[in-house]
Amino acid sequence: MLSNLFTYLKHEQMLLSEMVDLAQRLQKALVKLDMVNLEDITTYQAALAKGLREAEEQRINLLTAWLKISKAEAASLKLSSLESRLNKDEINEVRMIRKNLRELVNKLQQTNTTNRLLANRGRASVREILSIFTNGNNVVCNVKI
Repeated sequence: MLSNLFTYLKHEQMLLSEMVDLAQRLQKALVKLDMVNLEDITTYQAALAKGLREAEEQRINLLTAWLKISKAEAASLKLSSLESRLNKDEINEVRMIRKNLRELVNKLQQTNTTNRLLANRGRASVREILSIFTNGNNVVCNVKI
């Protein structure tokens, strides 16, 4: 069971790392206003998020079966609380995975915050440009727009 848990955790770590990479690619696409890449990246992000949810569900099911606890308890279980059931090498591995997951989540949160800001600024700019054209009181080269 424990090797399965490590497998699931490492799989979640790999998916989370890929989410961070995608978020960084999304940031570059937002800066460049690359609409084709934006669409491709967000589609892939949605599929990756689904995979991450499925991996988390598998891990929760494993913990439920292994520890004989409810799904709610398994979902809220922290990796540090498992350390009492592990040997020294396993504890070190859990701590390393936990540290890596924490760093990846922090990177993803920071990048997503920046991406949200970029997307909001882009949307505000487009609204402003559209309002200029649809206002009706604008004149360019003596031609009313």
